[in-house]
Amino acid sequence: MKEAHTKGYNPRSLENLSRDGRPTKYGEKKSPHRVTVTQTAWDNLKSTLNILDIASVSELLELLGREHLEIIPTADRTLFLLKRTPLNGKELQE
Repeated sequence: MKEAHTKGYNPRSLENLSRDGRPTKYGEKKSPHRVTVTQTAWDNLKSTLNILDIASVSELLELLGREHLEIIPTADRTLFLLKRTPLNGKELQE
C-alpha cells in the first residue's frame, strides 16, 4: 500500500535534494559547454558512440580531450583511425 502524504509534498523529495550529485569520474566536476554541429555530424557522432561503446557525446569529447581517444590520420589523410587507450586508476575515480 502506498504511503500517504500531503498533496504536493513527498518526504523522499527532500532526501533526493540532499545528495551531493553524481560522483566525479575524473576527480573534477564537469561544466556545461555548447557545441554547434549539423544534424548529419551529430547523427554520425551518435553512430560512432555505438561502435566505440561510449555512452554519450560528452564522454566521447572527454576521452578526446584527455587523450584517451586519439585520432590518427593515414599518410594520405583520406582516412582517420581512432585509437583508444585504457584509463589508469589515478585519473579514473569511480
